[in-house]
Amino acid sequence: MASFEGYERRIEKINAFLKEKGFASLDEARDLCLEKGIDVAAIVRGIQPIAFDNAVWAYTLGAANAIKSGAKSAVFFAGHPKWFRRVLGDLCARYGSPNYGSESSCCNRAHVMAWNLVYGCYARP
Repeated sequence: MASFEGYERRIEKINAFLKEKGFASLDEARDLCLEKGIDVAAIVRGIQPIAFDNAVWAYTLGAANAIKSGAKSAVFFAGHPKWFRRVLGDLCARYGSPNYGSESSCCNRAHVMAWNLVYGCYARP
């Protein structure tokens, strides 16, 4: 049975999502991933051994939802902190999708505009 920090305050929303997507439980979502050869927990813990259990379950549910929806490929996007990039890259590869990105793969113009709007100028090293 799934258990993680903050379970009691989060499970109502999680259960609503599970019901909407046709899953009976988080365990069913995990089992679907395992049937497809994707051990999300092993991937996450292999990259970040001290990852929170709720993060493992979030990745698991996301992967299961993509599988169940019949997606042939998925887009995985990582922002900050940067350590998530390797986790998502591995998950992307195991899922069979070449679609992976990060804030570094976005147009730099938005980044420069944000700096100008917030700080009045773009900081250069």
